[in-house]
Amino acid sequence: MARPGATSPLWSVHVKSRRWRPGAWYSTAWEDRGWLAAGVTAMRQSDPGQRGFGLLEVMLAVLVGSLGMLGLAASQVLASRMLDEARQRSQATLLAVDMHARLRANAGHRGLYPVHGLGAEPAPVQTPDCRQVSCSPADLARFDLDQWARQLTGRPGQGPDAAGTLRACVDVSGRLVTVALAWRGRGVALPDPPPHDCPAGESPGPGRQRGLRLSSWGRGS
Repeated sequence: MARPGATSPLWSVHVKSRRWRPGAWYSTAWEDRGWLAAGVTAMRQSDPGQRGFGLLEVMLAVLVGSLGMLGLAASQVLASRMLDEARQRSQATLLAVDMHARLRANAGHRGLYPVHGLGAEPAPVQTPDCRQVSCSPADLARFDLDQWARQLTGRPGQGPDAAGTLRACVDVSGRLVTVALAWRGRGVALPDPPPHDCPAGESPGPGRQRGLRLSSWGRGS
């Protein structure tokens, strides 16, 4: 083998694969491996304070995720409460419209319908079912109030959609008929004003008063 510095082709090949130092021949591959091992060792011996950086990120991610889940749960509770409030108001509106329809069907005897605090007091005495038999105007008025009171108090026989905790008033002034309903809301909110000085009975509690009033002009005298 030629000495270092020779220009023979064989030495040129050796230069590409080996390096010469005084007293030692070694492969560049071993040098590369030593450099990689030194790099791994340096990474392992890095500052211990940097090891917790990943854990801190995980903790922050968990905290943000937990806050997001709490916000989602709160929004679900609020949506459920608003849905219940809307359902209660819809039921009260349907009941008010139903009473107006009953009054129009018995328009000549509107004076038999005024009532205050219906739902907080016992319902009228049961009368014959005027849907099956012919009734006098007075019996029809009592039947209408009895059926309406059953819906207000949610007693059996009126279906699962009966709106409970309702109080109702019917006021007749000439041809003007006013039906007012009040009930206890599910959550605390800005209270509705008492509708037409109604209802009588138990207090719904602070911030839970809900009310509705519907007026119409009847036919006839």
